[in-house]
This record gives sequence, C-alpha cells and structure tokens, in this order.
Amino acid sequence: MLGNFHSSNEHKELEFKEFYLKINPDFILTDLQLKNIVINNIWIKDMNHIIDINIINYLKYYMPKYISCFLNSNINGKLVIGINDDSEITGIPYLGEINVSQIKEYVKRKIPKYIKGIPNIDNVSISIDKLDIDANILDDNASEQIKIMNSNLLKYNMINQKYKDKKRKWLKEISKYSTRFYNILNVSESRNKLLEFCIERNAKKEIIDLLKSDDEIQIDLNEHFYLRFKDVNDVVHWAGEFKDYNIERLQKIKPIRDELPKLISHSMILSRISDMNYRFFTNNDNINFYTITINISNIKTSEPVQFRIPGSKNWYYRERVSLPGGPGCI
Repeated sequence: MLGNFHSSNEHKELEFKEFYLKINPDFILTDLQLKNIVINNIWIKDMNHIIDINIINYLKYYMPKYISCFLNSNINGKLVIGINDDSEITGIPYLGEINVSQIKEYVKRKIPKYIKGIPNIDNVSISIDKLDIDANILDDNASEQIKIMNSNLLKYNMINQKYKDKKRKWLKEISKYSTRFYNILNVSESRNKLLEFCIERNAKKEIIDLLKSDDEIQIDLNEHFYLRFKDVNDVVHWAGEFKDYNIERLQKIKPIRDELPKLISHSMILSRISDMNYRFFTNNDNINFYTITINISNIKTSEPVQFRIPGSKNWYYRERVSLPGGPGCI
C-alpha cells in the first residue's frame, strides 16, 4: 500500500530505489505549468510523458548495474523502483493505466545493449504492481516545501531590493568623483567640495582663490596635463587628490548584499515527486501509483557479467556485498 512500509528492509538480495524526476521537468514544462502542478496539484497531460521518460532513465542507469551485480554474486536479486531507503513505499504516480507492455518490451530490448556476459535474458523478469491507496496514511510533504519556497522568495526579494537601492545610491555618489576632471573642476557641486578639500589641506591661496572664482578651468588631456597633475601648486593636482581620496573612501563603504536564502523552485519540488503523492491523489481522478520490480534469477555464467552506462563505451564489473551502512554493489 502506498505510504506503508515494505515487509523487509534492503538486504543483499533486495535493493530499493525511490522514484524521482531525474530528468528535470524544466526541459518539458513551462514555469506556468510547473506552478499549476505544484500549487494547484493539477496533473496535466504532459506529466505522463515525463513519468515515462524518467522510468526509462531509471531502467537504463540502474537495471544493468544491478543485474550484473546480482549475477556476479550468484544470488537471486530484486531491484524495486518506487520504495525509498527507509523501506517506505513511495510509488510511481501515473494518470490512468501505466503501459506495462511498453516497459517490458524496453527491458527486453535494452538488456543486450547495456549488459554483456549474460547467457539468457529470460532469467530477468519484470513485474509492475498497482498499489492500494488510503489517503489517511499519506503525508502532505510538499506543503512545508511550498511554505519554505514562498518565504525564501519573499526574503530574497527584500534583501535584493534593499541591496539594489543602496547600490544605486552608492553608484550615484561615486559617479560624482569618477567623472572627467573638467566636471570636477567646473560643476558647481563638485567644485565647492573640492574647495573645502583644499582649504582643509592648506592648499595655496592662489588655488583656493581660483576655485572661489567663477572662472572656467580648462583641461587638455595631453602631456602637459600629466605634468600639471604632479605639480602640487596646480589645481589639477588637487583635483586628482580630491578624486582619489573620495573614490577610496567610497570603496570602503561599497554596499554588500546580505546572504540570500536558498531558493526552492516549483521544478525542485516536483522533482521529488513522491512528496506530492497526497496532493495528486486527492485532487485528480484516476491517478494510480505503481512499483516496478526487476527480478534477477541466479544463473551460471561462464564469464563475468559486465554493464555499461548509457553514453559510455566502458564496461564495468560489480558484485553485491553487505556493508556496515547497508548492501551495495562494488
């Protein structure tokens, strides 16, 4: 029964895999569709297709490894998809009836492609079981994730907006000093501040009088300009000192964004699809849940049974062992 526990924990002859959407639903669904599924719990038409391709993904990546592992260890083994590591039956959701014959045909076709050394594929069988459902024992695990998602998004936006407001103010301020020397010397606001800067640092009277006047101070960016820049008796030198001082001062108070909370997306919630079981069951007619069991009968093999990962040309050998933390294939 969905939400109940399997009669056994994992052991050397038994391996559980919880069903996740390992192929990201973002690749198929729009943001609006994802939101509709997660928030309104609506099982849209494309969801069955997403389940189908994820089942195929599980079979491609896990089935060859565990067939090889069990056969090399001379044991009868079972790989069950739809049960988590705690032995809780989490299932595989599907609107209507899952296509059993299609899955079995896929298994039959792919065993020779991803496994070598197995003499008889008939010793590998697959069973697909529809689960009984009692809504009273199901947990609405997605609700807490949705609350966290909304809370984190609100915090994220508040922190980001606060930072952007401070950064805009800071950029406006630093732009007054990172501007051209002509503007610093001739725009009234910066010229008055430069005057105060020069008075505080006891610049010569001629420089102070020039800044107090209404005279336009001409600047030519040539070799002569750089000589003026180094001359303490030239107003250009003081404009450079004023500019460097204020830019350095502002760099020390440059706004820093506070640590942002980790965002959870609708896609992330949906990917852990068993958390949505209660919501899907109570909001959609004809929703079913399944487990897929791959049974591997012990057969004598004349050579090691090897497997390969899709997309790789390398072949691997594994055996089933009991480890302190549970069974594994090494």
